[in-house]
Amino acid sequence: MTIRHDVAAETAVVPFLENEADWEAHREGTLDSLAPVGHLETVLAERVAMLLWRLGRANRYERQLIALKQDTLEETVFKYDPPCTSLTALQCDLNCEQEVIAFIKRLPKMKDTSFTTSNSCNRRA
Repeated sequence: MTIRHDVAAETAVVPFLENEADWEAHREGTLDSLAPVGHLETVLAERVAMLLWRLGRANRYERQLIALKQDTLEETVFKYDPPCTSLTALQCDLNCEQEVIAFIKRLPKMKDTSFTTSNSCNRRA
């Protein structure tokens, strides 16, 4: 079985990730809404359905990628968990809060996912 994902692919559905019935319902709904008349309008309506389907796929991928990155980021930020021995609990909380704020300010400047931190306080759950 050959799986094609290019423009000439026979189906808009990515095997094992998307559902053929969902695609057909989406396609039929789009065509019903646009109510094309004639060949050109039908071709354009089919194209609209395909582009909307692919845009939805991109949105799903983006949401899943962000969720994965947030999990990774959280694990990285709180990777080190040494005890706060010389600071009071209030000082430790303030220190931790300042580090998180500083880290958040640096996020837009980061280009890769290899984050490092100097977290010197316990993670409070």
